[in-house]
Amino acid sequence: MPVQLRHGQRRPSQAKVTPQTRIQVGRSTFYAHYTDKQQLLFSHFADLEAHLSEQQRLVRAKSADPVERVFGFSLAMFQHAQEYRRLWGAVVGKQTGVAIVRRIHGILEKIVGREIASLAPRGSSPAVPPAVITRHVVNLMTGLMTWWLDEGSKYSAEEVDRMFRLLVKPGIAAALRPTRAGSSNLR
Repeated sequence: MPVQLRHGQRRPSQAKVTPQTRIQVGRSTFYAHYTDKQQLLFSHFADLEAHLSEQQRLVRAKSADPVERVFGFSLAMFQHAQEYRRLWGAVVGKQTGVAIVRRIHGILEKIVGREIASLAPRGSSPAVPPAVITRHVVNLMTGLMTWWLDEGSKYSAEEVDRMFRLLVKPGIAAALRPTRAGSSNLR
């Protein structure tokens, strides 16, 4: 069980982190592997990013719909959030919670940004810049995920993923339409 759940405190000391681990790691062993508690916490985000990227790759290989391919990672992300729902409750609103959301936001921006860039029309500008579309998709996802976890919603990860897709897909298709030379779809 994560230390934050056991102690319910903002910043458990290293002394409280290591004795509470299942393998009884001492201070010197802890610091031989991690520079601080935040590094320990964030060490698992590389695995999350790899998992989401792999899900994205699998969907890209199966789906002919270019807009659908943008969301290859989304169900896996909502399932991950559902799995760690109790941890979210322990860290939300705390400095660690803010750092976690920022890290997840960065991972999602990389994954979504690559997909949006690959969909942007060649030789013309999309109605909305790809960086803005990426930020919109990521903000919608993290906002929906925050609502879902904060409210203790009874919706499943699959249901929240469907909501996310319904909310965001039409906007992406419209935003990626190329503009005519000298015009803008924003007026």
